Amino acid sequence: MEQFYMSTKVVYGENVINNNGELIASLGKKALLVTGKNSAKISGAYKDVTDILNKHKIEYCIFDQVEENPSTETILIGEEIGKLENIDFIIAIGGGSPLDAAKAISLMVKSKCSIDDIFTKKNLPFYPVIAIPTTAGTGSEVTPYAIIIDERAGTKKGIATPVFPQIAFLDVKYTISLSEKVTIDTAVDALSHIIEGYLTSRANIFSDALGEKALSLFKECKEELKVGAFTKEVREKLLLASNFAGMQIAQSGTSVPHLLGYQLTVHKGIAHGRANGILMTEYLKLYKNNFKVLKLLKILDFNSIEEFKIYLNELLSAHTESIEITLGDIKQFTERAYKVVVNRNELKELVTKDQIFDLYKNSLKI
Repeated sequence: MEQFYMSTKVVYGENVINNNGELIASLGKKALLVTGKNSAKISGAYKDVTDILNKHKIEYCIFDQVEENPSTETILIGEEIGKLENIDFIIAIGGGSPLDAAKAISLMVKSKCSIDDIFTKKNLPFYPVIAIPTTAGTGSEVTPYAIIIDERAGTKKGIATPVFPQIAFLDVKYTISLSEKVTIDTAVDALSHIIEGYLTSRANIFSDALGEKALSLFKECKEELKVGAFTKEVREKLLLASNFAGMQIAQSGTSVPHLLGYQLTVHKGIAHGRANGILMTEYLKLYKNNFKVLKLLKILDFNSIEEFKIYLNELLSAHTESIEITLGDIKQFTERAYKVVVNRNELKELVTKDQIFDLYKNSLKI
C-alpha cells in the first residue's frame, strides 16, 4: 500500500502575503516572528509580514537571532520569548534554519517540554506555524522535519514530533536578493533532497512523481546556475523545485549524503547543501546500475555519474573555501555517522562502516 500525506496549505504567487491577510489573521491574535538577523529584512518578506499584521491589528513579537544551523541554545531562547509573550502562532521567515527553529520553538512553547523531549517524544502538541521561505533549497515549508544542532552530542538531530507548517507562502521575489553562493548552495540542497528522496526505500509512486517533476525543473536551470544567470524565471523554477522536493522527502525521507554531510557542516562549517553536493556522486556509486539512478541521470540530461560529477565540481568550485580535513577527521566522522546508520534499517542495508569511510575519503579526495 502506498500513501501520501501533507497537511500544509501552500499558497504561491506574486504578492502572496499582501493578498492573504485574512488567512494569517485566522490563526490568532498574537504572533511570534522567527527570523535570522538580516535575510528576512533584505528579502522584503519581513516588511510585507509586519505590514499585513499591522493592517489586521495582530500583535507580534520578534525573535531575530536564528543562526545558520540553529542550536539547542537558540531554541531555548526562542522558547522563553514565546512563553513570555503568550503567543497564538508563529511566522517563520527565511531559509531552512529559521523555519526549522520555528518548528522546534513551537513544540517547546506549546508542550512545555524539555529540549531533550523534542528529539524523543513523538506526539507533542505545537502551535500553528506559517512558513515563508526566502531561499530555494530546504523545502522546510512543506516538511514535518526540523534539524537542530545538539552541541552536547556534537551532531544534528531531528525533532521526533512531525510539525508540518499550517500554511506556506511562496513568492519568488523573496529569493531575488540571494547571493550567487547561497543560490547555488541551496539549489544543490534541493537537488540532494530530490535524488536521495528518489532512491530511498520509502519512496513511492507519489514521491517519485514529485521528484521527477523537480528533476525536470532543475535541469531547466542547470546551465544558468553554472554561469550565474539568475533571472526571475530561473529563480521561480528553483523555488518550485525546492518545494516539490520538500513534499517528496516528507514522504520518503533523505539518505546517506544528509547523514554524512551533517558532520562536515557541524565540525567544518561547510554549508549544508554544499556538503551534500560534495558527497553526492560517491553516494550514487553505491547503487551501481540501479535503474532509478539511470533514470534520474537521464532526466537531468547526464550520460553517466562521472558526467554528473564534473558538473557538480564545476558548479561548486567557484565558491569553494580551503578547509583542512584530515584522515583523523574522517575516522571520527565515520564513527559518529555509523552510530546513526545502525539504528536505521534502510541505511544499514545500504552502507557499511568501511563504505562510509571510503565515501568520505573519495569525496574529499584525501
